[in-house]
Amino acid sequence: ATLRVPMVVAGPQLSPAVDAEPRGLIDVGPTLLAMAGLPPLAGIDGADLAAPAPAGRVLFSETRTPAE
Repeated sequence: ATLRVPMVVAGPQLSPAVDAEPRGLIDVGPTLLAMAGLPPLAGIDGADLAAPAPAGRVLFSETRTPAE
């Protein structure tokens, strides 16, 4: 099954866009650092949401909802 949850990010320096690539909460930290003009932290996963999604990226999620 595929889990799709909308992620809405707003800010004065952001242009409206729709990105169908796999993105996750793991990307929020690197995005905030990039918006603040700071370098990414070494050894931290995630990517700046303003940059193109890494090729071949796979994200995993877990749920406690029983399968039907």
